[in-house]
Amino acid sequence: MTIDRIFLASCFAFADQRCAGFFRRLGDALESRGIRLVMLATQKVAGFPYPVLDIPYSLYGFNDRITEECSAPFHPVAPLLAAEYAWSGYLGTTELCSMATARCEWFYRGVIHDLKPFAAMLWNTTHPHSRVARNVLQVHGVPAWCIERGQLAGSYQVQMGEVNAWDDTLATFSLHAGLQGDMEYQGKGAFEAARALSTKNPVDRYPVDAASLAAWPLAGHRSVLLLSSAIGSSIEPRGQHSIDLSQPIWRSFQDAIDALDAHLPDNCTILFRDHPINRLILAENPLRKPSRFMEADKIPIGDLISSVDRVICVGTTTLQYEVLLRDKPLLVFGNSLAARAGAAYSCLSSATLKSDIDSWLNDVDAASKRRNARHLIGILCNRHLVREDDRHSHIRHGIDQLADFIAAQAPAMSSST
Repeated sequence: MTIDRIFLASCFAFADQRCAGFFRRLGDALESRGIRLVMLATQKVAGFPYPVLDIPYSLYGFNDRITEECSAPFHPVAPLLAAEYAWSGYLGTTELCSMATARCEWFYRGVIHDLKPFAAMLWNTTHPHSRVARNVLQVHGVPAWCIERGQLAGSYQVQMGEVNAWDDTLATFSLHAGLQGDMEYQGKGAFEAARALSTKNPVDRYPVDAASLAAWPLAGHRSVLLLSSAIGSSIEPRGQHSIDLSQPIWRSFQDAIDALDAHLPDNCTILFRDHPINRLILAENPLRKPSRFMEADKIPIGDLISSVDRVICVGTTTLQYEVLLRDKPLLVFGNSLAARAGAAYSCLSSATLKSDIDSWLNDVDAASKRRNARHLIGILCNRHLVREDDRHSHIRHGIDQLADFIAAQAPAMSSST
């Protein structure tokens, strides 16, 4: 049988063997349904059994790889400038960005012309590269979904919209919000299974050196862990120092740090764990951390969360779900699914910062927050996420269900053999 139905998928994390394994199993499942997977990846994986097209991580990488003169891009370029800086560490001119955008469009037009895919799944469409790819696919009538690592370990999000700050999970949650009985049923088993996996396995995406928590002066103090999202993804990519979309209170990340220092009680020990990407982005203008903010980047994140009293998240980092799984009071600065679902405290205005912090410190809604966390985890596991492998069987949908969904979008098979 000749397989003439092509499905495109891109991945910027192919060096992670778990990601590569997920896409290999997806390719196997699609192949059994008469569909050929073609990957677009920023890294090569030895022995990967399906075609892989090499793509640059940065949008600007297309300026180096494509020498042909390309026409002007057919969408606005300016909004991508600062976002590309956040992802690549390099801020080019409007002319360079326009050239890179046009060449990226040219590349994807060629892919569509040569492969004629019926659909695509693009890695993290908050990334400028994937945004341009989706524009081209849409112009050519090719449906495209977004894929990224999911809110829970061992899972992936697959959505029509975006991930992180642009997450359209709200629609999924609202759709089922009336099914309280169903949510309670879902939440019991899913929450406990997700918690057991999270507490028994490392959850760090970035390797750290093992360290002892005994070194931290937590005794006799309230201990607060401050976690941040990546600037340029879930911390608003329209400006290097702007976090307006996922965190609409302060003009900059520095302002958020200063506000916390001013409003948290004097007897709080504050452990700070910044996203690794942020240290690269802000290398030339690093955060000015108050003296009581202690870096905690060398302690495994699971141990860190388990050992502190409370956690604050700036932006939409998925680590907030690790916090919920450990029944820690969580305060989120900005728009968050966990806050909208009533599983976390939130602050959306500087005018309410003091009262919001007081509510969180005193955990005034403890019972409802813990109950809603279980409901939310249950909905994610049963309605929204795709499990990486069978170790995560508490997540209802697996690769076979994803392959069935993709196959349902495909045209009828050719009769040629």
